[in-house]
Amino acid sequence: HLEWRSYALMLAQIPLFFALINGRKLLVAVKDYRSYARSLWLPNLFQLVLLVVAACCHRIQLNIVLALSLLANLFVVLLCQFWLRRHEQGPAQPFDKDFIRRLHKEGSRFYWAGFPNFLQMRLDAILVGYFLTPRDVAFYSLATTASELLWKLPNAANALLFPLAVPMQDRDAGQFVANVFRSLLIIILPVAVVGALASYPIIHLFYGSRYTPVVWPFLILLPGAVALGMAKILTNYF
Repeated sequence: HLEWRSYALMLAQIPLFFALINGRKLLVAVKDYRSYARSLWLPNLFQLVLLVVAACCHRIQLNIVLALSLLANLFVVLLCQFWLRRHEQGPAQPFDKDFIRRLHKEGSRFYWAGFPNFLQMRLDAILVGYFLTPRDVAFYSLATTASELLWKLPNAANALLFPLAVPMQDRDAGQFVANVFRSLLIIILPVAVVGALASYPIIHLFYGSRYTPVVWPFLILLPGAVALGMAKILTNYF
């Protein structure tokens, strides 16, 4: 059972995640792409350094890992605020309740539109758990996580694609999105093929034969992961 400290540390991550995502979106909005890229890899690097130091000084426990993750995210959130302040022009704007209300209204529409999509993406694990064993759920979850690694490239492109496509005319935006789609497809298809061919030997080599049941659901999920990852590119146009 988890201690109350672990729950508290996990709950403290939630507002930090929102602040980090918001900071990244604002960095893209002001076209500070270099700082945006730093905000993606700095939390992992900072957390890795802290984990290495903690492992040398103390036995690693769950609370320590959660606390270090909290510190890493807090550090990058503060960095994002520092980077954004470099783009401020003129005096600070007063707090605008009407603007916040409009943001909440528009954001709520996106949230409720995306919530069913989130449930649809996670409903498969519930179905697997209902019809099969907990062992099958574990292998299926591992296969899902591995197949979703293919989304890294489309997600990275989406971060910049939408703000770049919005100011364009419809015809130019459509052509731009189509070019990005074709370019990513040329890259992601060979990666998926290599992943399919290398999945069994890699899993068998590093984890042993007990984990090879992951391979079959991974191969089944792979085409859908490719299709859904590429569909994310097209949604930026519509």
